[in-house]
Amino acid sequence: MVTVETYIKHRNCFIKIEPDTDIEFITDVCYLEGAIVIKYYTQEIMGLKQYDLINHLW
Repeated sequence: MVTVETYIKHRNCFIKIEPDTDIEFITDVCYLEGAIVIKYYTQEIMGLKQYDLINHLW
């Protein structure tokens, strides 16, 4: 099974984006750093170490 999760970087931590996540702290949507975590069962293919501008990753 493949799972994909999106995270937004805020200061020095990553916040997982879910339907009920309050993202009002975002001020500059053009330069938003984040990460996409892709896992195949328990094996991580892409993780938080590979963060970049989130629109570039998607």
